Amino acid sequence: MNPEPATKSSTPQRIGVGLCSVLVLVGAAAVAHDARTVPAPAPSGKPSHRASVPESKPGESKPGPPVVRAGDGRPQPSPSLTETAVLPGLVGQNLDGAREAARAAGFSTPTSYDASGEGRRQISGRHWKVCAQTPLPGTHPTHIAVDLATARVSEPCPG
Repeated sequence: MNPEPATKSSTPQRIGVGLCSVLVLVGAAAVAHDARTVPAPAPSGKPSHRASVPESKPGESKPGPPVVRAGDGRPQPSPSLTETAVLPGLVGQNLDGAREAARAAGFSTPTSYDASGEGRRQISGRHWKVCAQTPLPGTHPTHIAVDLATARVSEPCPG
């Protein structure tokens, strides 16, 4: 008696089962890696500028940005999240001037868009004027995004 030859469908099934097994193992390794924590170094009396991430337990959400710790281990606010600056009024300026004014005040380069809704790109900022800004002028954290609604200099601001 001849044994039945292997069917073609058994090989793809074996590959599929093997591939699923590999994916499960990779996923388990990733979870195990995420669960590891790195212990903080022992205090040495010297100031430390290393960031420390608080330990989380299963089921808890991931921690926010790292907390900068002083040499004695006390948490210190992150300078980039607490720095504030006065954002000037940018409405009415040409786009190049408004971008420079925002940067000079301590904010990153503002984003801009065509306020007409036509989706035109603001390639040369001198041909565009600022119609509205977000956030409004005033004191704001420097890490926030500044967004400028613009129109061509030769056109009225929509609105």
